[in-house]
Amino acid sequence: MKRYIILMIFICNLILLGSCKKYLDQQPVDYLSPGQFYSEKWQVDYALTAIYSNLRSSALAENYMIFANAPTDEGYRRDQQASSPTAFTTIPGNGQVNSHWNTCYQSINYINIFLKNIGNASGSVSQEDINKARGEALFLRGYYYFMLVQWFGGVPLRIEPPLTVEEGQIERASAKQVYDQIITDMTEAEGLLQNQTRASLGYTERVTREAVQGILARVCLHAAGAPVNDVARYAEARAWALKVMTNYPTTLGNFSQIFIDEAQNRYNSEVIWELGYMYSGPDANQNMGGPVGNVNGVKMSSEIGQAVPVGANGVYAIDTGFALGNMLVHARLYKTYLPGDLRRNRTVANYHWPTVTVSASPVPARTYFDDKVVWGRYPGKWRRQEEGPISRRQRGNSESNFPLLRYADVLLMFAEAENYVNGPTSAAYNAINLVRKRAYSTSPMVESITVENATSTTFNTGAIPLITLSGGGGAGGVLRAFVGGTNEPTGLLPNKLSIAVVEQGMNYTSNPVVTISRGNWAAGRAYAIGDYVIMPDPSTSLGIGRLYRVTTAGTSTAVPPTNTFGSSTAATTGAVFLYSGEAPRVTVTRFIPAPNSSDLQSGLSKPQFLAAIQNERYLELAFECLRYQDLKRWDIIVATVRSLISDVLGSNATYPSIYATGDVAARQPSDNINEQNIIWPIPTSEINLNKKIVQNPGY
Repeated sequence: MKRYIILMIFICNLILLGSCKKYLDQQPVDYLSPGQFYSEKWQVDYALTAIYSNLRSSALAENYMIFANAPTDEGYRRDQQASSPTAFTTIPGNGQVNSHWNTCYQSINYINIFLKNIGNASGSVSQEDINKARGEALFLRGYYYFMLVQWFGGVPLRIEPPLTVEEGQIERASAKQVYDQIITDMTEAEGLLQNQTRASLGYTERVTREAVQGILARVCLHAAGAPVNDVARYAEARAWALKVMTNYPTTLGNFSQIFIDEAQNRYNSEVIWELGYMYSGPDANQNMGGPVGNVNGVKMSSEIGQAVPVGANGVYAIDTGFALGNMLVHARLYKTYLPGDLRRNRTVANYHWPTVTVSASPVPARTYFDDKVVWGRYPGKWRRQEEGPISRRQRGNSESNFPLLRYADVLLMFAEAENYVNGPTSAAYNAINLVRKRAYSTSPMVESITVENATSTTFNTGAIPLITLSGGGGAGGVLRAFVGGTNEPTGLLPNKLSIAVVEQGMNYTSNPVVTISRGNWAAGRAYAIGDYVIMPDPSTSLGIGRLYRVTTAGTSTAVPPTNTFGSSTAATTGAVFLYSGEAPRVTVTRFIPAPNSSDLQSGLSKPQFLAAIQNERYLELAFECLRYQDLKRWDIIVATVRSLISDVLGSNATYPSIYATGDVAARQPSDNINEQNIIWPIPTSEINLNKKIVQNPGY
């Protein structure tokens, strides 16, 4: 697959030459001034490559994927943090905050030098190529400032390369002034990139007309919201989103396929702009660039397979892909998905990997969660086991891509802006309903399994029953059994049964039948140790029958077990059946879609429609680095994060089953957030160097 956005460190050095103070009177013979450098198109392209590269730096990629998601109602850090933005305990000297600031301004400096000198390429490079390059650079300068103003508020506006130390001493512009500059830069970029589209490029790591338009819609929504409240920008956000909707040739496809394609380095038509990662070099020593799936995926710390070869640069033969799993999902997100929403089990993984420390096969099988488990789950959009075989063998990085802008986001931004400008019109409804129609199953499927255990019901922790699903006219449903006391979910009593839906299947026109182990007893059947059988008996309290566990293998005779304590006699019953109390009652609940059931309720007021948009963005875009800033622009971040403490402590009546016992990491954001610390401190390094800058309140 063709990829132009490749990290080339040496090019950064070439660009930096333009900003170095000339300490020697004699210029080196190998020195390239900016005027000399931009004399061929490949030089312009390489300079742009360096400008793009910082988007994939640790500061703006790996760290960002945690900071923008973890301290919200989407998720939280797996480990307690002493000083971190994710716990709202950061300080001006925090290295990651400093790195974010410095990386953005380093990039802006590169861009300012590039813009100052790109005109020198005139006559050597076509005007169309110069215009496109200028458009990309202007957009990226705006984007880096967007990455600053969202987190720090008003920042110094540097739109010319400083030639002296004194020129670097600049007061902070207001947040509104920064947004105005961002929109000015991006608007000019959009005009310069009219002929650079996804279709013309054939890939999506580089900025295109549609990407600029979509990001402009996002920027305008943020400028219109808190704390700037430049509400006139809502109309502009609507107009920019509408341009994408009018001219971008795509429809919404399968939700999971978006992220499967990202993991396998394929382009998905819904992704308008993405961070692209790749690998190079021999198979045993790949140069992998990306953190996607490592920090925001299902933790997999096992090192399975062959030992690391000498000089293999950390390459492991891990068929499932190593992942740190830095984030966990908030129970509120998991519980907010409604029945039939296909996004839930993709966004919130319904499995985890066991931790083993062996150096040989077999690869451990994934362990599925019981439906009742709502804490301790990992984000599941990016799954390292779906990557290519070489990528999976990388211990820390991978070729998986990350979407910076998706078409579904554009639809939701349009609906929000349209609602603000004109109210909940049919156009606003149509946009949100396109997202919802893709989200919900159009086929009847197994939604959940409820197990009612009797007081006497006793399953052995060493004999987890096999559960089968049959009938109902459908296919694809898969269930897993859990027994309290071993692999039990939180709240399941010892030796009691629970059944989880692993795969919901499709086309179940009637309720399928759930069979526990061998089902009802039958004569002449070979039974193995650990099998469970049921003797129907309507007189039992649940009306199901008596439950038996086979403790001695054998073929049953014509005489069924009748004992209500202890074991049957092999001479009488063939196999030995241990009485295990009453059989549990198992109830299947199906999701049965009604016509247009995915459509948003009609007749909503303007505030109600906004609430629906907020909820839809929560469900659709989780872990895509948008939630924190969305909550902030809606001016509900403090209230939302504080409210999570009731979920964590189990005191939220909406989620009575949710309880993260002693989970300090989960409650840190709720305990610490306030109106001041939702904005990061100006870094110590900037305070020390720039005497005209003022620190944010509270720091």
